[in-house]
Parts: sequence; structure tokens; C-alpha cells
Amino acid sequence: MVFHEIGNPVGPTVLLLGPEMAGWWAMAPLSKRLTADYLCVLAGHDGYGEAYTRPFTSVEAEGREVASWVGEHVAGGRLRAIIGVGLGGQVAVEALCEDSGVAECAVLGDVLCVESPGSKGSAWMNGAFWRFIAKRPRYAKSQLDAYGIPHAMLDVFVRDAQATPKETVRAQTLAVENWRPPEDIRAITCPVRVTCAGLQSGPRRESGETLARAIPGATLDVERDLHRNELYLQYPDRAAEFLLPWLERRGRA
Repeated sequence: MVFHEIGNPVGPTVLLLGPEMAGWWAMAPLSKRLTADYLCVLAGHDGYGEAYTRPFTSVEAEGREVASWVGEHVAGGRLRAIIGVGLGGQVAVEALCEDSGVAECAVLGDVLCVESPGSKGSAWMNGAFWRFIAKRPRYAKSQLDAYGIPHAMLDVFVRDAQATPKETVRAQTLAVENWRPPEDIRAITCPVRVTCAGLQSGPRRESGETLARAIPGATLDVERDLHRNELYLQYPDRAAEFLLPWLERRGRA
């Protein structure tokens, strides 16, 4: 994985983990709403874009890598918050299961954790046609829409997509589709907010409820007017409206 720091160097640290098939830059607009008070760390997944030389192996492996990075680079080995969307949310859960003290609180957005029909076929198709998609703006824009990435990020998306091996596309797609809440998820003790976009498929809506039930004390917010990942990637002001007061309360707790 790659980690980029931006913001207040003396503020509490907030780690932002974006969705699959997107680089660390996908969470940059949201991070800019937090940097006055927090040191934001933007993480990029293995195998994709800037990290294309490091094969993506599993969600669990990335969770362990996040926990290790925090232990080595964050004062006290503890984040103010870990915020994960899509694959990033799955990685956040695995990091919290690896080390329950890795963060004071967590926010998990649009995390898939129930069966979604056709996942293997989808992974094969994505990998087979990825380079074709990445080289043609029309098809690249359709991928942006699928992952909730703003069209303004088309150029950086195409750049990273062209550097990304088809093996990464298949591996990340399958990993996201096949991930289920780990057995030790109930060991997570920090406050957790789960958000779920209402304008998405049944399995993805069901996942929000399933994940919130699996984590002790977690709360669920359903954004009924939004599609997958849009809250964090396309509406950073709206996301910051609920994140900033919540992060501040966690710091006073």
C-alpha cells in the first residue's frame, strides 16, 4: 500500500481508505475538508495505480498492513479515526480486528458483506476488458459512475487504470465480492458508524444492515438519495458535516 499525508501536522491522525479500482486521490476532496484540524493520511491499495508493482493479495493482508503502518508511524499507535469506503471499509474492519486499539472510532461506507450474484463472472470481465475500458473515455466514464467517482477525476483515473494489471482488477473485484465479516468482528470496541447508499442493489443495501448488526454498538445511516460511494467521493461537504462533529466528540470522550 502507499500512504500520503496531508493537513495539520500536529493534529490527530485520520486515515482514509478509498474503494476498489480507485487510487488514494479518490478521498482527497473529503480530506481537504478535514485538514484544518487533522493530519489526514490517504492510503492507496496494493496493485492499483501508484502501487501497481505490489500485487494485491487479500483484504486481510491489507488490514494487517494498515495496523502495522499505524503502529510504526502514528504517535501512540492510535488513529483518531479510520474512514473506509467499499474495499477501504473492508480493510478498516480487518485492521480493527487485527488491533482493536488502532483507532478511537471508525466510519464504514458502502461495504459489501453479503453474497452478490455473478461475482466471478464480473471479476473475469473486468479484468479481460480493463485496458480497453481505460483507453476509451466513454467506457472509462461508465466505470467512474459504477464506483461513484466524479467525472472530474477522469484523467487521473485513466492514468492509474492504464498502469494497473488485469490481475489486480480480478483480484480486487473478487476480494470485495467474497468478503464477509470476520469471526472476531465482535471484538471491535470503538464507536463505529456504518453508512449505506439507498440507491444501490439489494445485496449492497442489505450489507449495511448486516455490518451494523455484526459490530457491537454500531449505528447505521442510510443515505436514501445517493448511489454507491457518492457520499464520500462526490459530496465531501455533506460527508464532512456529519464527520467533523463526530470526530470532535470522539476526541473529548
